[in-house]
Amino acid sequence: MWFRKYHQVQHCQKVTTKNYFTACAENERHRTIDIHHFCIAIYFMNFRQRITRYLIGLGIGTLVVFLMFPEHDWLGWTPKKRIMEQMREVRFDIHERAECQMNCLQINLDQIQLARKEGRVDFDKSQVKQNPRIYHVDYGKMALLVALSDTAAQLREVKIPGKECTCP
Repeated sequence: MWFRKYHQVQHCQKVTTKNYFTACAENERHRTIDIHHFCIAIYFMNFRQRITRYLIGLGIGTLVVFLMFPEHDWLGWTPKKRIMEQMREVRFDIHERAECQMNCLQINLDQIQLARKEGRVDFDKSQVKQNPRIYHVDYGKMALLVALSDTAAQLREVKIPGKECTCP
């Protein structure tokens, strides 16, 4: 092999572009060659090669983590998920107007609970700067307006596009 001639080197030499390996002492020759081989390989790599190898390793590591923990909720830290979790954890009341709309639109409490569990918060239509915060929750064709405070959530309105109810 091309590096065999460097096995016979007895004295330390400075690593240069012409001299790819160094060997210090007879008893440490193999360890020194391996360490220097790694250091020299990185020294002669350009930035593009380094970033490519880094990204390949990062990708493989990420894939392994995803495969090891398949049931983990990876997006549980997003604001939409946190708001929906808070809505499920606090006490839930139904306003009289929402109850009238539920009767008019023929929506039962199970459908409301399912919307609370699987719905999505639309922050563009929500009013989060006031107290209590009012969130617009979409679930299929149904839209809920839920007032959320630190201790309670109250269903204020239930809407289905194309269906009208005359509730006070």
